[in-house]
Amino acid sequence: MLATSWLCVTEDSNWRKRQIRFHLRSFFLLLLLKSSMTTTFAFTIRKQLIRSQLQFYSGWPQKHPSYASSAQPIVQTNNFDGTRSDAFVELFDLEVPEGRCLAISYDNLAPILQDTSATTTANHWLYAHLHPDEVAYAFNMQGASSSYQQSFILGRMAMRTLIGLNVDDCPILKDEHGRPTLPSGYLGSISHKKTTAVALVARRDNSKLDVGIGVDLEYATGNKASIAKRVLTKDEIRSLGQVEGVSASEEVLLRFSMKESLYKAMHPLLTQYAGFQEVRVQPLSDGSASVDFYFKGAEHLCDVTCHWRRVGEFFLSSASLKLKDMSKRL
Repeated sequence: MLATSWLCVTEDSNWRKRQIRFHLRSFFLLLLLKSSMTTTFAFTIRKQLIRSQLQFYSGWPQKHPSYASSAQPIVQTNNFDGTRSDAFVELFDLEVPEGRCLAISYDNLAPILQDTSATTTANHWLYAHLHPDEVAYAFNMQGASSSYQQSFILGRMAMRTLIGLNVDDCPILKDEHGRPTLPSGYLGSISHKKTTAVALVARRDNSKLDVGIGVDLEYATGNKASIAKRVLTKDEIRSLGQVEGVSASEEVLLRFSMKESLYKAMHPLLTQYAGFQEVRVQPLSDGSASVDFYFKGAEHLCDVTCHWRRVGEFFLSSASLKLKDMSKRL
């Protein structure tokens, strides 16, 4: 498959670029798998490779269609021509079994991110919504793309809103594994898709890190069956098409999303890599799911939950689980 795809002839330069990106990432992943690497880096490479294949085979939506009319602007910003615009939009604010989810969208932050005055001007509008350390972090990401910076800003805005933090309260940055650093008493997770970011937050009852939560946001449209063998077990592939209102091709991406939310919930507890083939997820029509783990260390996990719902053009997945014995934390 990899060899024959190089022979594709097309007039679309963007398509050729997607081909090159996918194959380069595939090549480097194979090299990395033969050498030692951190679990966090392996987790990132694995997800980027799958996303590359999604983009390679079916293309990624370039613009979101208009969202529900109930979406409300939450922040006004200055345009460069001096006009005002209702730029940031709250797409949804939902209670899920694992906590509360808030999604924020913005069409294009790239021009704003190119305006470096945010790091030197104390009255820049970003400081009304983010901690100064978060602003500095967003503008000083070495080698980061504008889309990555945008997802950081939107994710922190959503998470700070859910927790109710003032701008002078503690910053939400990243730990050594890339996870958001939250104030004491809270659990959280962030996911993003192009111009949209969603945060999931829940209260933590004790100071022990024995509970994890995770969230993931994926587009619900398009034919994604081409990645099925990479992200699903053979049993999962055979059981596709049994969820009411979800086509078999959509269900591939739904299960991918649910597994991502489970990985995010699991990683703070076990801090280890788990492959897509080591988790089996069966989404149910009522929005819940059955989950089976097959990786080393899974025997230390309990009280696993995973839920999904279709929200506009997205699948929203959320998960939680608990560590049976803190002494088993890896």
